[in-house]
Amino acid sequence: MCDIAALKDEQNSCLFNTRRLRLSNVLLIGVGGIGCGIAVHLAGAGVGSISVCDFDVAAAENLNRQFIFTTADLGARKAEAAARFVSGYAPDCRVTPIVQKVSGQNAADIISGYDLVMLACDNIPTRLAVNEACSMRCINLIDSGISGGCGSSYLYIPGKSACLACLMDGTAESADKRTVGAVAGIVAGIASVTALEILSSKSHKKAGKLILTDALNNTTDELNIKKLKGCRICGGDLNVG
Repeated sequence: MCDIAALKDEQNSCLFNTRRLRLSNVLLIGVGGIGCGIAVHLAGAGVGSISVCDFDVAAAENLNRQFIFTTADLGARKAEAAARFVSGYAPDCRVTPIVQKVSGQNAADIISGYDLVMLACDNIPTRLAVNEACSMRCINLIDSGISGGCGSSYLYIPGKSACLACLMDGTAESADKRTVGAVAGIVAGIASVTALEILSSKSHKKAGKLILTDALNNTTDELNIKKLKGCRICGGDLNVG
């Protein structure tokens, strides 16, 4: 019988600490275009435990980028369908579905006990609720998003970098909800590599750095984000970089 975990160790050993990956417990909030890619990338790299949290159902108009779902999943809870797919794809990974909408009232309870939280949702209130909970619980957070042909990824480490409240201060929801699977895939890949780095080596080198990708023009930029003066979540001023 093929030892999948051993094969992953052999393939990843030159890049990541596979023992630490196997012991890691990640919470993924949002199983859309980006979240589908993140779930597959982390499980395939050897992360030992992943919880997928989403309250929505699979819809036909999203299948172009939410590739782990098929027409047979239409109307099914995405968290449960994603857990089935990832468990089949990486049977050595423990995958737990959470069918729940995250809010300011329950975020702190939902994120408790994880080594890393990954946000792949499409609304700012959820992001800020999770950001506050991660700050309170001292849990590292990676946020990712897409709009049209552009995407972003950001690593927040409590006590070391600016939080999402600093980053999103005054930001409105993007009116452009169009995107394609290729753009979601690029952003998911960037976020996943950041996750694997911090889980396996505790590297802080990307903390406070907003990675912006313009897929249509094949460009990637990196911006250092400062703490917002008086931020009620992380507070004060801090140059990160």
